[in-house]
Formats: sequence, structure tokens, C-alpha cells
Amino acid sequence: FDAGRFWNILAGLARQALAQANVPARQVAAVSVTAQRGGMVILDRAGAALYAGPIQDLRGVYQAAALEETCGERLAAISGHGPALIFAPARLQWFREQQPDLFSRFATLLTISDWLIFCLSGARCTEPSAAADTQLFDIRQGAWSAELMGTLALPAALFPPVHVTGAVVGAVSPAAAAQLGLAAATPVVMGGADTQMGLLGMGMTAPGEVGILAGWSMPVQQVTAAALDPRRRLWVGPHALPGRWVLEGNAGPAGRAYAWLAEVMCGRPDFAGLEEMAASVDPGAGGVLAFLGPQPMNAAEMGLAWGGLLMPLGADFIEVRREHLARACLENIAFAARANLELVTELSQAPVVQAAVGGGLTRSRVWTQMLADVLGRPLRVSALPDASS
Repeated sequence: FDAGRFWNILAGLARQALAQANVPARQVAAVSVTAQRGGMVILDRAGAALYAGPIQDLRGVYQAAALEETCGERLAAISGHGPALIFAPARLQWFREQQPDLFSRFATLLTISDWLIFCLSGARCTEPSAAADTQLFDIRQGAWSAELMGTLALPAALFPPVHVTGAVVGAVSPAAAAQLGLAAATPVVMGGADTQMGLLGMGMTAPGEVGILAGWSMPVQQVTAAALDPRRRLWVGPHALPGRWVLEGNAGPAGRAYAWLAEVMCGRPDFAGLEEMAASVDPGAGGVLAFLGPQPMNAAEMGLAWGGLLMPLGADFIEVRREHLARACLENIAFAARANLELVTELSQAPVVQAAVGGGLTRSRVWTQMLADVLGRPLRVSALPDASS
């Protein structure tokens, strides 16, 4: 993505938010950042962004295959994350091979949230929950992995200092203050990965508690007191709080699947219309089954999968309406959440103490009730859909 354009959009939104809330800049106590995991921005020594990419950047697909053969097990064991396809090592190797001149100018690797902290304050730093999704962070040591740096021939200088989540790491610079409508010298606080921030926002902080963040994708995380061995099927990472970890099954594109269905059936993201349709038919969606992306996670075998909609066919007439398709999509997402929760608890061997759900899909009362029914348990729904904020 275009780093400069991204920053300008964010600055405009910050000014708009302050104006709509009628909050003077001097009343802002601090500013922090949370962002999508897995993306990264690489700076040169002067602070210019040489590369900015989200987790969907798969340019290192061939390099990832080679890494999986040579050190895939160590990558997953140290970082708690796999496969190499969607993380930093494969992309860095691509740049080393395909654009060596640019690679030689790489000075600092930052996650997207780290980069925004840098834009606000000039501080080059990271924190554990976001750094873990680079696949270069030792989740048990809480530090960048010296072993992986050596294995991959990456200079230690590329990796910024690590601060605890919530630490004050700097102050808003005069230039950033002018762009965002904030006061210069406003404290800048270390944020973190969007899912772990969502857990914190929903109050899921004790071992055994589970948070489901049903947004564009749908991570299902259980808080644990130890960094468990994921057996490469699930992910393990740090919680936002010290001494806590999360075991994660990620169902993939949940909200994205629902948005796609809305665009196809309604010509626009008419979620209110889709909600009304889904509410008008009984559970089971008339026998229609949706396979639109959300599914049980298996990090050891990630890749493209076939999907679609299956429906019962009558001899003379198909009794399937748009309402059935809408409900089937929501049922697909709900059962994918259950499947991932079962995978997580099977590995953790810990009962679910409490479960909460947040994210954009919680705007659907039909879906949140469906999820509670499918899980067969009480479900705490985030007071605001934007739980990570």
C-alpha cells in the first residue's frame, strides 16, 4: 500500500473524529495505535518507507516454500506462527533475491501499528503482540529471535527495541500534531495487534477466557498462562498483558464473506436487508449449506480452498430463496467459530471460563444469537462492535 496516502487518510479521519466528538486537542490525554496483524513497513535510515504491505502480500510464495523445507519447524516452534507464506521471512527473502539494492537500504522493520507510532512520534519500537506476527519474534523469550536472525542472515539492527504494551514511548511531534489536529507533545502509548487489543477491550484477560473477533476475518483466541506448543495447526502469541498468552484458531474471512454475499445479492453492502432476510427463515436455512471461506484453521496446510453454496434440488422446483442464502452464510460463520473454539480447547485442555464476541458482525442480532445457540453457552457481546478500539 502507499504509505504516504494511508497516513494522509488517517490524518483526515483523526481531524474528523475530533471535530464530530467536539473534543479540543488539549483534552486528548494520549494517543495509541492498533492495526491489522501480519503487515509490515520497512524504513530506511532517514525514516522513509521503502516498503509497506499488508498480510495479503504473497510475493514471497516461492521463498516461503523453500523456508518451509529448510527451517519451517523452527520458525513455527520459536514464533508460534506458520506457515512462512504470509509472514516477514519469505517477503524479506524475496527482496534479497529480487531487489537486492532496495534490500541493502532496509534499516528498520516495523509492524503497521509500530510504523504509525513512528509517524506520530519518531520512535522506532515494537511490542510483543504485534511483533509475534512477523514470525521472527521468540514468543517465550519476549524478544526478537537471535536464532532466526542467524538462520536467515538478517542483521540485528533491522529489529527495533521491544516495549511492553501500554508503555509511553514518545510524544506527538509538531508535524504530526498539525496533520492530525492533536496537540504537540501529547503522549504516544504503545498499542498492539488488533485481536489482542480486542480481547483487552472485551475484558478477556484471565486464563480460560475466550474472545471471538468477528470482523473482516475471525480469530478465536483463548487466554492461557503458558505459551503452548501449537503443533503447527494453530497459532500461539503473547496477550497484551505480561505473563499471558493466547492460543488462536482463525476461521478466515468471516465478515468479508458476508460482505461479498451482500454485494452479490443486493448490489451493495445492504446488511440491514440481509439481516431481515436471514431472520425470516428457520434455523437450517432450508437445507442450504454455505462454504464461503470461514472454516477450521489448519496453519500446517494453508492455501486456496474450493467453496460455494450447496442446496437441495427438487425434481421439479428448487425451493431456495435469497433468504435461505443469507441465513446459510451466517450459519457458516457461526459453525466455523465453534469449530475453531473446539480446536483451541482440545489443545489447551482448558475449559472455557467465559466467552465474548466483538467485531463488525456483532451488529447482527440474528448472528450473535445464532452464535450463542451454536456454541451452546452464554455469550458476552461487546458493548461496541469496534472492540479493538
